[in-house]
Amino acid sequence: MADDTAYSFRQRVLSIEDASAPKNPVQHTLKNRTGSSRDTQQQLVLAEEFIQNNICNPVSISDIADAAGINIRALQRLFRKYRCATPIQVLLNGRIAAAHEIICSGKATSVRELAAKLHFSNPGRFSKLYRKTYSVVPSEHIRVCQSERRIRAIDQRRSSVSAISRRSIQKVVEVRNDAVPIDENHSICGRLVRNRNSIR
Repeated sequence: MADDTAYSFRQRVLSIEDASAPKNPVQHTLKNRTGSSRDTQQQLVLAEEFIQNNICNPVSISDIADAAGINIRALQRLFRKYRCATPIQVLLNGRIAAAHEIICSGKATSVRELAAKLHFSNPGRFSKLYRKTYSVVPSEHIRVCQSERRIRAIDQRRSSVSAISRRSIQKVVEVRNDAVPIDENHSICGRLVRNRNSIR
């Protein structure tokens, strides 16, 4: 599936280039060869776009190289020169960043599920990389984010209940003010006692 994805991505890029290709047949022929006229920056951009678009898909280094239109060794040299990392390290960093976004949004329930979703075969390795990047283990970060989300939900419920309560109290006071005037002591009970005494 990843091979098909890399192939279709490369075909899409080539079709865009073909549409914008000059009408000179010699230059067009050179451009269709194995990427000989592409500069290294464009190859790097293609590789990084492919990585970003396939963070949650199973991707190998050969898929990334195919998407960039170069061989694996050239891809590794390119990333070492411009990113000081291997293509797989860039892919892993992107997956760890995606995991951080998922955890912060409150959509993560467990480390094992999150690691599997982002194609980490070993949840322990995923936890180590996450801790190295964000200085907290993902299980603890998941707990903190879930508790913060619960607290926000409770606060929202309380604020809506208190707004309803305030409105209800205002209506009750308005009704009582119309029916039974409050005496000098501002005590409704005192007024009722006085009314009972006046009846006798």
